[in-house]
Amino acid sequence: MSPGAPKGNRNAVKHGLYSAIAHRSKVGEPNPVSARLANRRYATNYIRAIRGKHEQEREELMAIYITQGRYTPDAVKGMVANPENREKAVADLMEKAGAKLLALYFTFGEYDFLSISEAPTEEVMASALIAGAASGGISGLRTSVAMTARDAKKAFKAAEALSESFKPPGR
Repeated sequence: MSPGAPKGNRNAVKHGLYSAIAHRSKVGEPNPVSARLANRRYATNYIRAIRGKHEQEREELMAIYITQGRYTPDAVKGMVANPENREKAVADLMEKAGAKLLALYFTFGEYDFLSISEAPTEEVMASALIAGAASGGISGLRTSVAMTARDAKKAFKAAEALSESFKPPGR
């Protein structure tokens, strides 16, 4: 039986779950599995706190926009030569346009960053994105409009009444 495993949980022991959690590669060094679980819990609690704060602060109904994009090679060279946190610059741009930056993340994969913003109109959001693209430092922007689960539920309820009167083409 693995160290630290409860005696009654044979499946967990059989699959090595408790041995992975109890294992430390060096004395005093945190175990990677425990660290991942702690980080996941922290991230989940952080997101819940942001959502709650965001819902409380939301005075007028504004659409949420999720934007992904890439830094140009020149922008990456510049950031390597002069590292900086771009969150303040992006937040200032959004504020000048009449929008609000909620979060900015550096991402791996096809896109280099992901931002979550809110704006009262598409024109306000588009003006901020166009200004960012015009700077020459970003490219490949892709923006989606997002809605909360509560707003989606309202949309599905409204669609229920509409779907009764709508007939598909050819019928």
